Amino acid sequence: MIGGHRRSESKPAWWDAKNGRAMLICRISDKKQKDGVSLDAQELAATEYARGAGLEVVAARPFQESAKKSALRAEFHAAIAEARRQNIKHLVFSFWDRITRNFTDAELLEEMIRDDEITLHIASGRTVLHAQSDDSEFFMFDINVAQAKQDNRLRRRKTIDGMEQRCRNGWYPSKPPWFYWQQPVLDEDGRPKRRGSTVMGPTPEGRRLARREMELHLRGFSLGRIRETCLEEGLVPARLIPRYHCSIIDARLKNSFYAAIPNPHDGFKSQFVWRGTWYEAKHEPIFSAEEWERLRASFGERTLYRKLRHDGLFAQGPLSLTCAEPACGCKITYSPKTKPNGVVYPYYRCADGRRVHRGRGEPQVNVLERQILGQMLSAADAIQITTDFAEAVARGLNESHKAAMVAKARSAEVYRAEIRSLEEKEDRLFDRFDTAEIDRDTYDRQLARLRAEKQDRFERLREADGEIDAGYLETAESVLELAKSARSLLEARSPAEQREFLERLVCNPRLDGRSVRFEFRKPFDVVVKMRGVEGWRPQRDSNPCYSLERAVSWAGLDDGDQGGRLL
Repeated sequence: MIGGHRRSESKPAWWDAKNGRAMLICRISDKKQKDGVSLDAQELAATEYARGAGLEVVAARPFQESAKKSALRAEFHAAIAEARRQNIKHLVFSFWDRITRNFTDAELLEEMIRDDEITLHIASGRTVLHAQSDDSEFFMFDINVAQAKQDNRLRRRKTIDGMEQRCRNGWYPSKPPWFYWQQPVLDEDGRPKRRGSTVMGPTPEGRRLARREMELHLRGFSLGRIRETCLEEGLVPARLIPRYHCSIIDARLKNSFYAAIPNPHDGFKSQFVWRGTWYEAKHEPIFSAEEWERLRASFGERTLYRKLRHDGLFAQGPLSLTCAEPACGCKITYSPKTKPNGVVYPYYRCADGRRVHRGRGEPQVNVLERQILGQMLSAADAIQITTDFAEAVARGLNESHKAAMVAKARSAEVYRAEIRSLEEKEDRLFDRFDTAEIDRDTYDRQLARLRAEKQDRFERLREADGEIDAGYLETAESVLELAKSARSLLEARSPAEQREFLERLVCNPRLDGRSVRFEFRKPFDVVVKMRGVEGWRPQRDSNPCYSLERAVSWAGLDDGDQGGRLL
């Protein structure tokens, strides 16, 4: 529907003679855009459109906010709520992508439009969505939201790729900690380039302050006394005094960005962590490696020691192990040993943070990574089933599904009949009100009751229709196919790929001495149980074949989760 109609012209279908009140909603995503003219340009375009369309602008709401996630859009939802409170029917945006980049907000707006609560205007293109708009126009709205969402994905990926490359080049990719800054790279004429920067610092006053904080902490001063001493000695720059808290001191003294860290291959280098990965850095540290070791020891922690090329398959993530000893339960840490010949042995051992093993005089147990991986790969043997077994389970699932379809179809037909009966009651109720047989209060009260009952039947009908879906059968079939060939598929994979498969197969791994214990995730735990059950029958509710059906549902696998994704 095209806007831009003045009051003197023939009125478009969206025109409401009783309510021409409009709110202009202008949004920017980036804080850096606040210094620009984007919001002003959006407001000007929306204002000119509203004037041409004959709308009365009663409010303008400019704000900076990401449209990626609905739950984080406080400003947007506050503007919508204000429009509702003030009976503002027309919401004017400058461009499609200024509205939303998520379908949650798109559904909210569509519902309000179809209920004739609001009319949505897009100044560019002079497009209007209103209660009488054709479904094709709402489809175009969905397409524009999807395009905005995809544009956001592409920008995010390009940004992350660029930042990761900066990390590999040795430069921190975002705003660095206190006393460091990003220095733009200059071109041949000495002018800042549009892209590219290096981390500079630390500032002289920052170096003095951080080193003084370190010295006081190593002498046993509390964080509060360190703060008071540095303030008394005038070491804190005036602009930072309002934000100079004990938490800032604690974070700085624990931040490896300020320190030189031992590297097992190249001596001592500056390093930083970004998105969970450690990178060698080119910025100048404040603390030496020796000072950093003493500083970490003063906090009662071990020196931070990371190998950039190999963090261990089970050092972190869902397959990180814990000690199986009930009295201990500590994390199994990755503790590689480098021999004089340069060979690195990837060992794992219990951290023994509660000193259970040492208290008993037990020797430290070091287990090689390949031994842990080999024991976990036995899970593939545990789910291995024969072709005949898989076909029998599939037949049982199909039979149970057919019975479920019949039962659910009957339930759905009952709900449809009840909905038709309630609609007939609504018609008769209106006839009674129209003939003045009942008053308005009685009519409203009984109408609300009938509609509540009808809504309840609609919900039950929706549940019944949803439960008839056969998507889980495809997923169960994929699980069975995977179970038939899991071991052969794994043998051709790299250790990292084998671990990724195991993450989806097992959980809660524990190390008992040199033995690894674990549990199976759904639905593979059902497959393992079926292998140990004799005399099972492929009928619903009588044996594990129905359990597999339920386990597929419990595991949260939908139609798109094919068995191949597990590898």
